[in-house]
Amino acid sequence: MGKITLAERGQLVTAIVAINAIRQTVPLLMIFPRVHFKLHMLTCAPPGTFGRANPSGWTNEDLFLDFLHHFTSYTGASIENKVLLILDGHESHNSIRATKFMKEHGIVLVPC
Repeated sequence: MGKITLAERGQLVTAIVAINAIRQTVPLLMIFPRVHFKLHMLTCAPPGTFGRANPSGWTNEDLFLDFLHHFTSYTGASIENKVLLILDGHESHNSIRATKFMKEHGIVLVPC
């Protein structure tokens, strides 16, 4: 098990993670509380991790859509190869663009 800590104390990093029932994972998305993302922020991150920045450090509709693109590339989700995605109720998941993307790429959404 690894540990990732932001250099400044009191700053949190949001991570969007996907794991299936047989413990396979999609590399995570880390969202840093910054205006601009710098690649060095992922030093010591797990392989395949990608990063973005948002001044609040939280996810939003655009960042969630970035994750969906990433998720699709790792899972091979398509209309012919549907993938089930169970999400929490975060507001960033509830956008027309994300819903349209999931429908077009065979991602079946189950909100919790």
